[in-house]
Amino acid sequence: FSHRSGSLNAGGTAWQVWQQIGANPPQAVSPENAPPLDYVLPEFGITMPFCLGDFTQINTPLNEIMVSRAVRLLNPQPHEHVADLFCGLGNFTLPLARRAKSVVGAEGAEHLVRRAAANARANGIGNARFVAADLFRATPKLLAKLGAFDKLLLDPPRAGAYAVVQALGGKIRPCRIVYVSCNPATLARDAAVLADKAGDDAKRAASEAADDVKRTSDKLSQGVRWLGEKTVQGAVWTIEKTVQGAQWVAGKTTQGVQWLAEKTRAVGGAISQSAQKARDAIAEAGRTIAGLFNR
Repeated sequence: FSHRSGSLNAGGTAWQVWQQIGANPPQAVSPENAPPLDYVLPEFGITMPFCLGDFTQINTPLNEIMVSRAVRLLNPQPHEHVADLFCGLGNFTLPLARRAKSVVGAEGAEHLVRRAAANARANGIGNARFVAADLFRATPKLLAKLGAFDKLLLDPPRAGAYAVVQALGGKIRPCRIVYVSCNPATLARDAAVLADKAGDDAKRAASEAADDVKRTSDKLSQGVRWLGEKTVQGAVWTIEKTVQGAQWVAGKTTQGVQWLAEKTRAVGGAISQSAQKARDAIAEAGRTIAGLFNR
């Protein structure tokens, strides 16, 4: 086992030799006072302590690449909740917690659950929690106990995650799943289940989309009918008001013509009276003049 804090060789890796006899606890052989074991994930600022017997990836450079790629593929957002099943020490859980709002890690071995929680505290990560669960007997009820999650990471052993993928569906429907596998056969089996569920979800989504389109069409038809009714009502109202306006104008015009005729007749009468008076006055003047000459 290697420890990166030493520099006993050119690679900066200090080697430790341990032995375990039967069921007895393992013992350090060299050095006798061996420092704690750990590995680092520098991209996420995480140092992961582990004990002899804990499952870890022996190829640490490859593990760094694998964790980085898995997190990038899952692409957790700051508002999203993530579940990491078969989480072990938190190899994926803690990096995911650096990106997501919260992460729940589930693991069958209780001692690994305790170690994962300790690793989260050691790295100052407060948005990750860990639960012990027999994921090989996963049910929808068991998954529901994990709480709602938007995305899911699966990292099962060689036996795969058949019970988990069977339990997915209904209200437990993450929008993205990243499956890290060490056995192509069980990966293919579980992926087939996920593909079937995705097909069912696609059919359901298409049905829901069709319903939405129908509801939208109905609302649009109602809107068109309402608009047509209002347009007809508006046109009728406009015609009525136009007729009323024309009638009013015609009435006022008739009244005006009648008034003008009356005024014209009155003026004509006054002119005739004035002319008659003028003729009478001229005749009277003529008689007066004639009388003067006769004298």
